[in-house]
Order: sequence, then C-alpha cells, then structure tokens
Amino acid sequence: MKKQDEISDFADIELEAEVLMGLMMCDELDIYINTIRDEYFFLPQHLDIFNAIKNLETRGSKITPNVVRSEILGNGDDLKVFMSVVLKDVSPSLTHAIAMLDEWSKKRKIFKETHKILQSLKSTSSLEVSRNLNNLSDDLMISSAGELRSYREVKSDIDKLPPLEVVPTGVPFIDTKLKGGIQAGQFVLLMGDPEAGKTVLGTQIIKNVSNKEKAIFFPFEFTERSFIENNKENETKFDHDNLFLESENNDILDIAQKIRVFARSGGKVVLIDSQMMITNINNKGTSEERETEKFFVLQRLCIKYELIIIFICQQGKEDTRSGTITPKGTKNGAHAAHQIWYIKKEKPEFDKSGQDKYRFEREFVMYKNKQNGKQYSKPLRLYTNTMEFTGRQYDADDVRSKKYGETVVNFVRESEQSTMPIL
Repeated sequence: MKKQDEISDFADIELEAEVLMGLMMCDELDIYINTIRDEYFFLPQHLDIFNAIKNLETRGSKITPNVVRSEILGNGDDLKVFMSVVLKDVSPSLTHAIAMLDEWSKKRKIFKETHKILQSLKSTSSLEVSRNLNNLSDDLMISSAGELRSYREVKSDIDKLPPLEVVPTGVPFIDTKLKGGIQAGQFVLLMGDPEAGKTVLGTQIIKNVSNKEKAIFFPFEFTERSFIENNKENETKFDHDNLFLESENNDILDIAQKIRVFARSGGKVVLIDSQMMITNINNKGTSEERETEKFFVLQRLCIKYELIIIFICQQGKEDTRSGTITPKGTKNGAHAAHQIWYIKKEKPEFDKSGQDKYRFEREFVMYKNKQNGKQYSKPLRLYTNTMEFTGRQYDADDVRSKKYGETVVNFVRESEQSTMPIL
C-alpha cells in the first residue's frame, strides 16, 4: 500500500497547466468555468491561478495571460508556477482535459479514503469497512452528477428570461403556419428534390430577414460573386449592410467559430449551403459519425445563442418508423433538428411542344415541427424573374388540387423567360 505522501502519483500536473492555459485563451470561458471544481487541481498554485481566472470572469474582465498575471501579482510562488503554465500548449480538447482532471480528483479521494479505512482495520469490523467503501462509492457518484435542481428552481430562472423572439421569414406560407415566424433557438433542415430550389427558398428568407435583423449566408455551393451577380436585379429588396457572406473556411469548427462571432454581434439568422460541402477533419470516427457531429454542433449553437440556423442538406433515406426524411450519411442528423422542410418537384407533364407544364411548381412539406407541432404541405410556385417562391392555388380543371384541399381559383401564369439557375 502506498504511503499518504505518495498521493501526488494520483495527479497530472502537466494536464492541470494545459487546462489553465486553455481557459486563459478560450473564447467561450462561460461554457467551461462552471464545470470545474476546486478539487480538480492538486497543486495549490494552480488552484490560485484558477481562482484568479474565476474572479476576473465574474467581474466581466477580458481574460488574457497578462491580465491573469496581474491578478496574482504579489504571490511569488504563484508567479513562478504561472510562468511555467504560460509555456504550455493549449489542450486540443478542453472538454476532454477537464473530464480527465475530474477522474484524477476521484482517484485522489479514493486513495485518501481507502488509506483511512485500511489504517482502521484493526479496530473496525469487515462489515464496517464494506459500508465505508460503499459510502465512498456513493459520494463519488453524487459528486459526478452535480447538484439536482427542482422544478421550482428551474422555473424561477426561466421566468426571469425575456420571451423567445419570433423572427418573421417574410414568406407568408411559412410565417402563417408558424404563427409569425421562426422561433429563436430553432435548428431547421431544408431538404428537397434535385434542382427543386432549396437555395432559392433559403436566400429568399435571409434576404427578407436582413431588412430587420442581421443574417449571414455561407454559400459553399457556389461563389460569392455568382450570388452577387444573380441578385443585381433585386438588390433593393434587402439590406446590404445586414446581410453577411462567409465562404472562406468550410470546416465545421471554423464555421461554428464564425457563427459565435456573428451571434455575439447581434446576429439572428444563419443559412448554410450545404451539408456535403462542409468538412469535419478533426473527427477521426466513421463517415456517419463525422456527418452526425455537424448537425449536433449546429444544434447546440442554436440553443446556446438563441439563433435560427437553416441548414441546406442532401436527402438520405426516409426513416420509415417516423416518416421523417433523413439527411444523407447520418441516421441521427434528423433528430437534432427542430424543424424539417422539404421541397418536392411536381411530376412532369409535357405539352405538345415538349415543355414541362409544371416545371416551376413545387410542393412544400413540413415533416417535423417542434415549434408548434403542426405538420403540413403547401403547393408553391417559383417566380423566376424574382427567384422567389409563393404559395399557389390550382385551376379548377387541375385534378391535383384535390390533393391539397386548396380553394380552387384561376390564376394567371407570369412570364417564365429567365436565364437564372434554379439552385
């Protein structure tokens, strides 16, 4: 049995330093600071540095190594250890490193408590020893679970928050069903048949939103220049200063960082085009694990920053158990979504000249809607001169009108002369 003074074997001093350096360089300190307990640090000087970081964070101060150094100024031992900390590399995964410190703290507690129990073996029955070990096990499980919060406590916190904002999309057939627009914190998957107009609907929404809120578009499927060129005829319809474009980096972690910056600047709506153009080089798992992570990273950003993210995805297989369309390459991606929209192309019907009569007609289907639970379908028409969708109604002699239960009225087909691509 090891002696009590050998407890240092149950600590990783290097890892403690890496975590401290990571906290000082982290852009999202609030995510990590409350998950770390004092007992995670074996070295007293590391605990002093951690407390200095916590104090600065509580005061709302900008946290950098120089600022932390000033906070602990006057304590010679702390400064010597601090200088060794700032020479460390930042841990590649702060979440994993913190979890490892938790494990080390548990090992130290087990060692100390087991040492006490064994020291008292001569005066303690085997039953008492067993009971003490069981109590130790329970204590460790409880400490891992953290504090439990009652409904009253959670409700008290929620009641202090302002109501969730609802952002109008400016698209009547969506806003009407969602009672005014998309609720903040919603992750929306936008899928559809090939060339059905997924990008058209997505950009129609963010351009409308930009007239009142900040919106950002990640156009990975085509160049920023082509987006600018295609919108020259309709530039007066959206706010040029409120609509941001970003296509430089297409890795999910780079995108996530850009979205955090956007959210902190007051941004509300994000459009990403599209799933298959995003890389995930840091995930070394299977292709399905890499695809799935994209969805859950974006979902957590929606929830944390109360953003609306519209993610254009490629269609996978339909989940026959729920009737939900699944994104390509991931069975679990659809579960991360709060809403799933799908644009269907109408079955072609050719006239005498060989032209498809329904080439500009679509069906919009909402398969999943956690905002108000309503699922529905709506016939659409694509107006190519403006590159926008609008709800439509069918001619009285169009038998397909029965499919939707729409009011049957005549409508006039507008000119369909356009060279603009349907994306």
